[in-house]
Amino acid sequence: MKHAAAPLFLLFAIFLVPLALPQQKPEWTWTDRNGHEYSKVELDVILAKHKEWLKSDRKPDDPRRANLSEADLRRADLSLANLSGATLSSANLGGADLFAAELVGVELSEADLADANFFGADVRDVNFQPKTLPDVRRMAFATNLEYMTHKGYPSALFELRKKFQEGGFREAERKITYALKRKEAKREREVAHNLWIHCAPDWLLTKAQKETRGSICPKERWVPDFVVAYVEYGFSTVFFDWTSQYGMKPGRCIWILFWTFVVCALLYAGIIHLSGNSGLQRIYPASGDNSAAKGRTERVRPRPIGNVKWIKKPFVLVGREWRVLRTAMFFSLMSAFNLGFREINFGRWIRMLTREEFDFKAAGWARVLAGVQSLISFYMLVLWVLTYFGRPFE
Repeated sequence: MKHAAAPLFLLFAIFLVPLALPQQKPEWTWTDRNGHEYSKVELDVILAKHKEWLKSDRKPDDPRRANLSEADLRRADLSLANLSGATLSSANLGGADLFAAELVGVELSEADLADANFFGADVRDVNFQPKTLPDVRRMAFATNLEYMTHKGYPSALFELRKKFQEGGFREAERKITYALKRKEAKREREVAHNLWIHCAPDWLLTKAQKETRGSICPKERWVPDFVVAYVEYGFSTVFFDWTSQYGMKPGRCIWILFWTFVVCALLYAGIIHLSGNSGLQRIYPASGDNSAAKGRTERVRPRPIGNVKWIKKPFVLVGREWRVLRTAMFFSLMSAFNLGFREINFGRWIRMLTREEFDFKAAGWARVLAGVQSLISFYMLVLWVLTYFGRPFE
């Protein structure tokens, strides 16, 4: 029996024992555009040379620059790697880990990014025209999404924005909208600049501009086209970019509204001290509760200090200026919310905050300033509502 059990024990050792031992994973490899296979160590060498290129003058034809176009980098571990300025066009990055990688200015045209992890990656100035989109749940947390760009068709960015919208990533969605509008504004600026170079009179151009100009612009049309191009660029920049960055930062409208209120309050306080026709008038209604001031109109002026001791004079002066500033701030608040719709009248509600019933009337430059402030405030409020609750730039 002992001799009969020996073959069975030998079979157990040959077939079952290897199954119980830990299996070693095969080494990860990748292939270049020519199909040559390389190891992870050789990829690390390429990345180290690329880091040297980043510290140099960054010549595009420098062999140290990483050119991984059309490479098969599926499931590559590129976390924390510095690939800024590298070329990854038509590369296969399916399932690659790009966690917190530096990807500034990377070329991703026609790249396969299926299931790639971009969490924390810096994608500033990336040419985002991939063949397939990455994992949007992780792409939403990449940094500098708003500074991505494209060199041809923006369809990939439009599709990415739609995926963010469907997934509920509102902040990332707004950043892609800003990236698209920023690129559009850049093209408007380039059109205006080209019209200037090719069509402006010689005496308005530099020597370098004269050498690059052409004869593509009809002379009778250059002025209108040039003006329209610059007006379009300036309008979108001032009214949409500087105010809310095309809806990416709706809270900026509230800050502009606040600082407009502060600056105008200081200007109103200065106007109150003027001796000309410009200033503020306080008007009491004829049917008010204050019998001594019924129907009276008085100009808002700083109170005279009078004869006071020199030791009390600074305190009296501070108190007087505080009353002037308080009045100026109240009028600035009224001007900021001098708007209403049907039964909703914000200006009337603000006037009810005072203990006495009266109204303010501005004259001269104070009236002009109040009108400008009201327009700015109204625009900021409307833009904030539209950008915070809606999508006006999509």
